[in-house]
Amino acid sequence: MDLEVRTQMLELDFEKKWFQVLVIDVEDKTILKEEFSYMIATLSKAIKGQLFGTVLLGEFTLLLIDYTQKSLHKSFVSIKKEVDRFMSYKNIQDRYTLCVGDEVKTIKGIHESYNRAVKVNSIRQHYTTEQKVIHYQDLHLFRLLYLIPENDELVQYTEEILGVLEKASKKSVNYIETLEAYFQANRNIRQTAEDLYTHYNTVVYRMEKISSLLNATIDDPEVSLELQVALKLRKMKQIQSEKVRPFVHQKYS
Repeated sequence: MDLEVRTQMLELDFEKKWFQVLVIDVEDKTILKEEFSYMIATLSKAIKGQLFGTVLLGEFTLLLIDYTQKSLHKSFVSIKKEVDRFMSYKNIQDRYTLCVGDEVKTIKGIHESYNRAVKVNSIRQHYTTEQKVIHYQDLHLFRLLYLIPENDELVQYTEEILGVLEKASKKSVNYIETLEAYFQANRNIRQTAEDLYTHYNTVVYRMEKISSLLNATIDDPEVSLELQVALKLRKMKQIQSEKVRPFVHQKYS
């Protein structure tokens, strides 16, 4: 059914308003499913605008409505705080993500905002992040990597670059994990050692070994870029194969 027809049936005034769609993804959807209606009521009290919620294609979806873009942004900030407070109360603050759609000023734009929030949710599931609130611009390189179709050539590419590290890894030494930690620590050996709970000299040795196995200078800009892209593609492939998305469509008032 068309959105404009729905608004007329519900006697909602969507004229001259600003809109934003948010998607809340949680690891255990059962917990939020039982409390979703209550959460919507709680969030609505924290803002001056309007808030509607539904479970759409298995995702907890919010539609935020306000009179101006400025007031919409203020409402979003309040919603963000209240969602985190609610998740903390339910003791799942580390197991949810708020995926943010664009701010739009037409009814037709709601669909665009929804699509953007869904895309954010889809892309961010292909890599690991500690961010709890994610906008499209926060996805950086993953926005491009997500567009690359999965094929044998992609698998071959990552295998050619990282295969030697996987083969050389042992039960007590994971060279790919070390390399990932090294880049995440902005090439800081000491920070890498802390993140891996490993001695500084051990990490130094591992990085020298990795460089030798790759027959390349890791800190060379071109080598570094290719390695990081390959690591991200590998991570996306792993997470994609592990994820199983449920399909649920349930309406909450």
